[in-house]
Amino acid sequence: MTSFALTVRDGAVSWDKDAFVSTVRGLRPGRYVLTLTKETRSSEANRYLFGVVYKTIADELGYSVDEIHDAMKDKFRSREDPSTGLKIVRSTITDGDDFWQYVNEIKMWARTFLCIELPDPNERAA
Repeated sequence: MTSFALTVRDGAVSWDKDAFVSTVRGLRPGRYVLTLTKETRSSEANRYLFGVVYKTIADELGYSVDEIHDAMKDKFRSREDPSTGLKIVRSTITDGDDFWQYVNEIKMWARTFLCIELPDPNERAA
């Protein structure tokens, strides 16, 4: 499977048309399906969340990374359905901006309630 980055912003589309056309021209004759999927977040961002943010909090509080993951989702990504009283926890974050908002909420909480200053992704922990 071949992937091509496509960015849509304010109705304008940017992509590497030459690379796409070159790849398509090299295909064997037949019918193909082009599927567009929205990029969520990079594996580096995910490693930062689990390996730095969650791990630092887990080490401080004595919980596992998975327990902190569940607790943070419950704290920052849940809502109560007023008609049923059920607590609904979003299992995935589908948007990059939403992901970084979530990370920043956790970092602010850790700073305020645990006195932990978590490094940014491009920083080294002190």
